[in-house]
Amino acid sequence: MKKIILMMFVVMMMVSPTLAVENIGQIKEDLLSPDPEVRSDRCLSLISEGKPAVGLLAPRLRDRAMLVRHCAAYALSRIGGAKVEKIFQDGLTAPEDDVRRISAVGLGVLGKADLNGLLPLLTDKNWEVRWSGAFALGRSGDRRALPPLGKIARSDPYYDSESESYPVREPAEKAIDRLNATIGWQRDLKGALALSRVIEKPLLLYFRRSGSDLCNRFERAVFTEEKIIDVAQRFIPVWLDYLTTPDLFEGYGVEQVPAIIFFSPDETRLGRVDRTIGAPALLKKMLAVLEREKSASRLRSRLKISPRNLETAWQLAECYLDEGRWDDARKMLESIIKSDPDNKSSLVDNALFARAYIDGKRGNYALAGREFSELFQKFPAFGDRTEAFYCWGLSALKAGKTAEAEEVFRRLLSEYPESNFAHIAQDILDRLPSRQE
Repeated sequence: MKKIILMMFVVMMMVSPTLAVENIGQIKEDLLSPDPEVRSDRCLSLISEGKPAVGLLAPRLRDRAMLVRHCAAYALSRIGGAKVEKIFQDGLTAPEDDVRRISAVGLGVLGKADLNGLLPLLTDKNWEVRWSGAFALGRSGDRRALPPLGKIARSDPYYDSESESYPVREPAEKAIDRLNATIGWQRDLKGALALSRVIEKPLLLYFRRSGSDLCNRFERAVFTEEKIIDVAQRFIPVWLDYLTTPDLFEGYGVEQVPAIIFFSPDETRLGRVDRTIGAPALLKKMLAVLEREKSASRLRSRLKISPRNLETAWQLAECYLDEGRWDDARKMLESIIKSDPDNKSSLVDNALFARAYIDGKRGNYALAGREFSELFQKFPAFGDRTEAFYCWGLSALKAGKTAEAEEVFRRLLSEYPESNFAHIAQDILDRLPSRQE
């Protein structure tokens, strides 16, 4: 029952209101009514008043009735703004369990990342607070939350005997999937520059303007592509909006949006895009930036200096793959998989794919099939899903597992019917004995 109430609260906070403006004086009076239904109705009525109503709604987050607290939080989330965000952030450390809970959900609905406030909630004594913290972190877009989310997804102790489930683990798993399926944009350029130097990752600066239809169309068409999302995590991606930081646009010489500029950790410019381009063209440019100065000897030297730099390990593995040095490549891949169990680097899924590919090339088809299956279980939003489906199907087929191969190829056809791999999969299916009988 508690889980149902919690889910109803989240759904309510994400539905757009259709409420009329009412007399403010009467609303203020009704907010003090002994009837909780009247108080909750009045909280919802204040949505239409916008920011002036924030001061009236904030005290209702501590109302004695749960319904009123939920309606107040919902109303605040619909109004939004810096003041509302601050109210929810302050609520994360409130002594009342329910205030911490609804404040976390409120931040999640607003899509605001506050790791300093949200991460402690994952170890809160109250399971509903932990649930809300996981929900909010999943909507934060900040991949730094992956390790702690992974921990509670595996081991949160609360068990609900009524539903026979672990209700905190489920939103944690969904939060991980959501973070892995979105670009973890940062908004603080100064912090991103500092982080780039520390972890030796290049920067991807995206310049845009709120209200621009061109930017909105570009973002929907390009930044939702699986491969773009996957490769973007190998950069530190920074979202810069002209309405909030116009000085940066002038400083970087950006006169038209959308625009993208790539930088190395030492702030050397690596490339630039000054127009809208398709996902394949952008992917090519991104990969070209990552490929610069890539040689096995240089990468080995860099890895000796920074042995924990997983991007360098991945690039070295790629060099070994290109040279057919399967043992050396597998060693690098295993180090990535072992070092980053929560895929904070966004490289573990690629490493799992490459490892399975190596086993297939060596003729270990059954092992390769199991590894491809593991990849899809752990990372359902993996960027190279079409290629992985195809390789998995071939591995199963060559291992003599015809039924598994047929199931995999059917999934490929269902999820990616227009891809080149789908056409090949269809041809293979047509040739299978089970299809010819």
